[in-house]
Amino acid sequence: AKSSPQVEADRDGITFSGANFDNKPGQRFRIQEISPGTGDFFIYTFCAKMLDVSECSTKNNTVIHQWVFHGEANQMWNLKKA
Repeated sequence: AKSSPQVEADRDGITFSGANFDNKPGQRFRIQEISPGTGDFFIYTFCAKMLDVSECSTKNNTVIHQWVFHGEANQMWNLKKA
């Protein structure tokens, strides 16, 4: 089975994790570029919350969860082509 990232509920603080791909709403995300050409994006979960780095941490194994939009740096993702 394929593995897919997901969030499992619509509450703040629900952890972003991996699961078997089953195309449920918690495995659907909307990626919106913040400013064209910067590579910076907001990533919305199925319930219009944002992927958010817990407590703005830069440590390995930091929790990534969903949280209501506030637009701070811990909700901004820089994506680059592989």
